[in-house]
Amino acid sequence: MQIPYDPPSVVARDFHYDRPFFVFLWREGAEWPYVGAWVGDDAAMERWK
Repeated sequence: MQIPYDPPSVVARDFHYDRPFFVFLWREGAEWPYVGAWVGDDAAMERWK
């Protein structure tokens, strides 16, 4: 299967978790995010090795 466009390059980033935070994901041009999550502790996180 051929992709009809050039996908964006992936850039590794470091995110430092030091307090609870929200995560919101937006589609380009959208007025509202399509998903949002509250991360209150590290129970759902996995340490990157």
